[in-house]
Amino acid sequence: MSTVKNSRYILPLIILLTIINVVAVFTVYSRVRQSERQVVDKQDTTSQPPPGRRHFPQMLRDEVGFDDEQLEQVWESRKDQREKMEPVFVELGNLNEQLVLEVMKQKPDTLKINRLCSEIGNYHAELKHLMVYHMRDVWHIAEPEQRTRLTTFYLGMLKGDPSVSGRGGDHRHRRGRRFNNKVTND
Repeated sequence: MSTVKNSRYILPLIILLTIINVVAVFTVYSRVRQSERQVVDKQDTTSQPPPGRRHFPQMLRDEVGFDDEQLEQVWESRKDQREKMEPVFVELGNLNEQLVLEVMKQKPDTLKINRLCSEIGNYHAELKHLMVYHMRDVWHIAEPEQRTRLTTFYLGMLKGDPSVSGRGGDHRHRRGRRFNNKVTND
């Protein structure tokens, strides 16, 4: 009887987490694809970004002081990173699909769900490793006097600082987010 009660609460929780996971993976994948299209469309990395939005290379130029040669090296590193990430995103999509299908069964196999969740977590860890390796490549590209600013730049970007992450101009996705224990309605 207690397993029925437990599964009644666990199943909706797993469904919710799976949906959130699928949405997160899709969002990251679509943004990577969008960035790739922008790179192909815009071969000149020195051109001005659209008003109200600073792209990553422009931000490195403005906030860290990278020159054109350094920005080209960063683009090469990002290209390599994306090529390595693409199969991971494909596999994540497949695993998330399997997970949703298993969760939606009349009698889901909890062992299979646990295994799929662990595999998905491993792929997320792989994505984080690829991101860190790219950050390390950028650190090597930076001159010693630029590395302190680069560290500050990455800390702000990963913490979600809108002025660094390029989200300061349009707050459309920040409604109701908590900052310093206060609800903001930008």
